[in-house]
Amino acid sequence: MPDELPIPAKIIFYFKDKREANENDVLDSFRDAEAVKKALSTLVNKGVLLEKEGAYKQGPLFEPMRKKMQEVYKHVSELDKEREINEWIIRGSLLETFFIPYRQFLPLDLVYEVLPFERKEIEEFLMRESKRGLVVLSKILSRYMPPTQIFSSSPFRFYRNLENLSAEEIEKVKESWRVKGEQVYEEDFLFGHYSEEVVDKAKSYLSSRTDIIRVIKERLLRHRFYQIY
Repeated sequence: MPDELPIPAKIIFYFKDKREANENDVLDSFRDAEAVKKALSTLVNKGVLLEKEGAYKQGPLFEPMRKKMQEVYKHVSELDKEREINEWIIRGSLLETFFIPYRQFLPLDLVYEVLPFERKEIEEFLMRESKRGLVVLSKILSRYMPPTQIFSSSPFRFYRNLENLSAEEIEKVKESWRVKGEQVYEEDFLFGHYSEEVVDKAKSYLSSRTDIIRVIKERLLRHRFYQIY
């Protein structure tokens, strides 16, 4: 029985296969005693349950109400399933943008520009992923050596944990890079902490959506970060 169901609905499902139950048995089956007592009283007043000397049983309107609740529960379950599938598709789409396997970081603006979903939907998804510990949003300072210069490693070098630095310390880092002729960028980045199992599952959901994959690949190829890195 889903926790999100209201107490009266839970009590109706509780009595589905019971001929009779006393009040203490009902109370012991749920956490909120006061809410259960109130719900029992309401169900008795509506004719859904009958009460006699502290014992409850199905009333004349129990079965119609149970069927109605069953339809509502079925509809909610279908919506929940649809939301779950959509969330896995968004997760798979996000992972599709992490084009270097398991090197899961991207500028946040790229995520908004590349994923073919409404910005609000992406923001709400990232908030849920953040609460799950699957993504981290962080400000990142990066430096870029112009192509005319010779650099010994990747043109982008990331200075992470920017949130732990004071404004004065950040400016010192920026200035030390500028004097070397490097261009300095400060951006919001998204870091993913997805396990291989989650990656595989998300991509399996996305695999049938070739339309989404095509849009993502086309948009990635036009983005500055993807072209340079």
